[in-house]
Amino acid sequence: MTVITLPYQSTHPHLRRFDLRRDLAPVADLIEICFSETLDEDGRRYIRHMRSTARHTGILQLAALTPAWDSAPNSGFVWEEDGRVVGNLSQFPMPARGKKFFLIANVAVHPDFRQRGIARAMTEAALQYSRERKADATWLHVREENTRAISLYQALGFVERTRRTTWIANALDEVPPALLGPVVGPRRQEHWPQQAHWFEQMHPPALDWYLSFKRNTFRPGLAGFLHRLLEDVTIKQWSVTWQGQLLGVLVWQHTHHSTDRLWLAAPSEFEDTAIPTLLSHARWDFSPRRRLSLEYPARRGENAFKQMGFIPEQTLIWMEHQA
Repeated sequence: MTVITLPYQSTHPHLRRFDLRRDLAPVADLIEICFSETLDEDGRRYIRHMRSTARHTGILQLAALTPAWDSAPNSGFVWEEDGRVVGNLSQFPMPARGKKFFLIANVAVHPDFRQRGIARAMTEAALQYSRERKADATWLHVREENTRAISLYQALGFVERTRRTTWIANALDEVPPALLGPVVGPRRQEHWPQQAHWFEQMHPPALDWYLSFKRNTFRPGLAGFLHRLLEDVTIKQWSVTWQGQLLGVLVWQHTHHSTDRLWLAAPSEFEDTAIPTLLSHARWDFSPRRRLSLEYPARRGENAFKQMGFIPEQTLIWMEHQA
């Protein structure tokens, strides 16, 4: 028997599905208003891209005719009153590891319309949409200081899975001297098993789907080379050792955006040594004129990161709602 899934029908007169053809520009304006204090350069680039796409009406009309229209990346819900979009929730399908996930993002309500239950109504609609499509889970992330939103998501059944802090270091005018002490050099092949183990502890496999790479990108040998070639990823890796013992591994990943990414793998007992030594060496080894971003488990290595000139940009709580 064939099961037909009907389009989502809202019980709220102001709530409807996001329409790429007419909502892209007003949603870009709404996101800019709601997140103006936290938007970085990549976020502003994303908004510019939304507005640029919105001007290509022919492409949008063609996209609306594709079979995957209803599950397109630019999907979700909007809240509209008097012809004005005052609320938005983006919902992205994220298939991974043979399962179907949805990611909720860009939950935004215009300041003049807050405290009216709009965010709750949009989130409930998104969860219903996920259930109708037999999703295994729905994920979202929320800033640690946004206690009101955290309480709402907890009330709706979301459970915290991990907290992650993004650390940022701006470009330098001068190259800092490398720290002396433990030995730093190119990551060796025999370090990979320990690096992979530490990395899995710091980046839970349940969140693999949101990472900007596949972890096999870091593998040594031909397998890693092929992964990097297929993913078009440029990386450099360093290990730090002391008296023959591995203390940590750092990966630098070049991006086409304004900020390069760093990925650090180290156990908590070695962080005070591994973090400053690796970061100092990395900034000595390649041009410091690029902004750097590093994501790490919250509350870990804070003093070591600050010692090297990194500042915390945000701490996000990742929450899951299981089907």
